[in-house]
Amino acid sequence: IGTAANQEDEWRRWFGFERYAPIGYPRNDVLLREPDAADLLGTDREILELARARRRNGRRVVLYAPTFRDARRGSWLLDAGIDQLARALHQRGDLLIVNIHPVEAPLIPQLAPALPTVKFVAPRTDIYPLLREASMLVTDYSSVMFDYLLLDRPIVLFRPDDQDYRTRPRQLFDPRPDPLPGALATDIAALLKNVQEAACASPGHARSRQMLRDRLFDHVDGQAGSRLAALLEDELSLALCTDHPHGALSWS
Repeated sequence: IGTAANQEDEWRRWFGFERYAPIGYPRNDVLLREPDAADLLGTDREILELARARRRNGRRVVLYAPTFRDARRGSWLLDAGIDQLARALHQRGDLLIVNIHPVEAPLIPQLAPALPTVKFVAPRTDIYPLLREASMLVTDYSSVMFDYLLLDRPIVLFRPDDQDYRTRPRQLFDPRPDPLPGALATDIAALLKNVQEAACASPGHARSRQMLRDRLFDHVDGQAGSRLAALLEDELSLALCTDHPHGALSWS
């Protein structure tokens, strides 16, 4: 399954499949409606409630969700200067939440003492209900930026090791989305400036987000789960109905 009919050719470049259904991703439904108890299963409830409380008090919640690095695992965060971002936000009463990729999550106990004003998301928990509470997303090459487009909120791309990352054996879906959904920062000074400026509405970046959202999502309705259930029911009917010309199994 995918999110847009016009992406089928691109998907076929990377994967082998027979049918393609541009129904959207069920994981994104929670971004478009109030989550219920079932949606929150597997979520870091402590961080979620902290983010909600901070937003109720009129403060910003900045979610930093980078992908992992093959080299200098975990330590690259400190080298990139995330402590400076955390301090700057803390001084304003804002909150920095960091969701580390599962590959690097075991290093949180070593990173947390060096980043005392950062709130780390518990490893291997569901980040999607938390995305809904983020005022802004900071990421790098992670596909979470595309999911976050559905919320139409500011995005900042922080790539302090861009050249090094690209020279290592990591393939990117696209070298850079066109247009970029937000400002691109390659050092901590630019990141601090971009995060501050992103607090104000940028017409140019808002248009870029809209263009990408229109191109990448055929549905923005929170009903992808229902469409997937219908698709699975149809597939099961084809497989199990003996009267169907494509039926491979029988009910008996």
